[in-house]
Amino acid sequence: MTPYRIYSLYSGSTGNAMLIETEQTRILIDAGKNAKALCRALSELSLTPEQLDAIIITHDHRDHTAALP
Repeated sequence: MTPYRIYSLYSGSTGNAMLIETEQTRILIDAGKNAKALCRALSELSLTPEQLDAIIITHDHRDHTAALP
């Protein structure tokens, strides 16, 4: 079994984002709020958006997609 970590980057009515990370893979679940907030949250984990391997959007509401553009 591969060890993994789950980080709630932020959660609430204004935006949601969660990161699942293994030694080889980083998957972002949802990308709410805005790109600046997402980059700041990733930065707190010493990551950049370019280091993400995939983004999964659970559904098409702004609080889950706002940071995509």
